[in-house]
Amino acid sequence: MTCRHLTILVSLFLALVMSPLADAQIIYGSPPSINGRIIFQHWKLTAGDGGKDTILTQAVAPISVFVPMAPHWELHLNGALSRSKLDYGNTATNVSSLGLTTLRVFHSFSEDRLFVAAGVILPTGKTGYNSTEAAVAQLVADDYLNVPLKQLGGGVGLILQVGGASQYEWLLYGGSIGYTYAGSYTYLKNGDSYNPGDVIVVQGSASAVGRMSSLDLDLSYKVYTADKVGSEQIFKAGGIASAVLTGKYNFHDGTISATLAEILRSKNSLQFGDALRTEDRQSNANKTILGGSATYTFIPQWSFTMLTEYRLLAANKYEITSEKYFGKSDLFSFGVGIDYRDPSDRFALTTRLVLSSGEANKDAMQHPSISISAYELSIGGRIRL
Repeated sequence: MTCRHLTILVSLFLALVMSPLADAQIIYGSPPSINGRIIFQHWKLTAGDGGKDTILTQAVAPISVFVPMAPHWELHLNGALSRSKLDYGNTATNVSSLGLTTLRVFHSFSEDRLFVAAGVILPTGKTGYNSTEAAVAQLVADDYLNVPLKQLGGGVGLILQVGGASQYEWLLYGGSIGYTYAGSYTYLKNGDSYNPGDVIVVQGSASAVGRMSSLDLDLSYKVYTADKVGSEQIFKAGGIASAVLTGKYNFHDGTISATLAEILRSKNSLQFGDALRTEDRQSNANKTILGGSATYTFIPQWSFTMLTEYRLLAANKYEITSEKYFGKSDLFSFGVGIDYRDPSDRFALTTRLVLSSGEANKDAMQHPSISISAYELSIGGRIRL
């Protein structure tokens, strides 16, 4: 693929990736490669003064395989092994899962200005939870936690995407539209079949590229169809608009980057009688993420990285005295890492240690706030065959 379109098409592809673990990129003409990581996280949650500690640990091993099949044709395979454990009091619950596996084929044409993609989501994750396993699945999905794997399982799915990119002098720009069909599965053991809503994603990207720096803007909007149990509509998630602005500056021995992301959520629709009705108060909360990193190459092939991130989840729109009120949450993270890249660029190794601290559900009257502390250890690598 020509370099002038690479940045935009990478952004368009990432807009469709449903799991944050996927590391694949659209890089036509590159040799086959395998990316993998092992991530371990430990979360300690304490509700109020003197409350019992809830301990959540998650170990995840995501893998991404890239195979060029022919000129302008690529195959991407993404999956993850995971184990989530919840300890509360004298009760411990483990949920192990292969995770949802995605298989995608990409094709570019019109001098690499356009691309189409199609794929399948394989139902390899954990489903059919008992009551304690469902509590684990719900906790890892909570917005105030930044765990590597948010969805432990689901049904079969299909993915379609079309997009394009172009360039005007120093400006790269493009857009895409994607559709994900989500198949039904059994969420609770011995429960009814649950069919989550499908997703339509419209996305646009622009990159201003200079000799030593770049500025990227990604905009997207997701629309969901209704969730069903059998043929009955029970819930419809509100639309989600997001904007991500990333700046990067390269200097002789390293790179500095900063990212600002804003995620805006619409009201959900809930079952009311025989139909869905938009909720009176917005239960979803908007999110702001501010992050930065600095990488310094201290000897050839070896580099040191420092990173920081602040995540702010706004309070929902219920009255502060309501049982349904969930207050503002924030999480601050700081990490360090060491990376190695061999001279031929066929092998790379990455290590990270990240510490996090914060508080969820601030200022709520009916429920106590939740003190948060966490650490993450990870090691990963890439091999080009």
